[in-house]
Amino acid sequence: MPELTTACGWCGFASTLAFHACPACGADPCPTTPDPVAPPSLADVPRAPAPGLTTGTAWDALGGDRVPFGVSVLFTAPPGRGKTLLALALAGAWVRAGGVVDYGLYEMTPDQFRRYADLVGVAGQGIMVRTTSEAPWPSEDSGAWYPMLIVVDSLQGLAAPSEVLALAQDYARAARAGRRTTVLLLGHVTKDWDAAGPEALVHEVDAEVTLEVGASEAERVLVVGPKTRCGRPARVAVAWPPRQS
Repeated sequence: MPELTTACGWCGFASTLAFHACPACGADPCPTTPDPVAPPSLADVPRAPAPGLTTGTAWDALGGDRVPFGVSVLFTAPPGRGKTLLALALAGAWVRAGGVVDYGLYEMTPDQFRRYADLVGVAGQGIMVRTTSEAPWPSEDSGAWYPMLIVVDSLQGLAAPSEVLALAQDYARAARAGRRTTVLLLGHVTKDWDAAGPEALVHEVDAEVTLEVGASEAERVLVVGPKTRCGRPARVAVAWPPRQS
């Protein structure tokens, strides 16, 4: 590790000793600038496993064997493919682990959502449904209200096209700041299977996930990637419709 040096802001003279007047150019007082400490070597960075929750669902492919905490995920598919059902399956797993889910419902009514939950086998206890973004955000200090999972269903249903990117940025920052909070952003796709909205949308999240039809209507395929900071790209078959055990 290099020693900390002090450099003269006028002539560049450097010394391991602090000085007020520059010994080289005589500037007094001298605008001195300490050299920054060298950053740590990659070899010194520990290989600590990312904290997360093992849900026993296809969503565990996000982190290899768990859903990581503190990440934001963009989940896209064409309308009617089953995004809400699979999001509910994840929400149910979170609740079974003792967490609370903050579910933003912006494209269907609560009674329609209730029928979806019945289809998946999710009782609903612990899943807090909001239909407006103006409701106060829960915080870690609010006890049982603190959510480990925030779902936005969907970005396009909540914001105008010009506001979608800013909204995704806000939620991505919330995920990283919350540390134990995972954010799932549901969104639409174009006919070319690109996420609907600004191209920069994908850059704001930690991972992108899509949902494809499998070999039959009784199967879906959860596709993680190509972008993922959580683990590796993956393809996982999901029996359809998903049911809680």
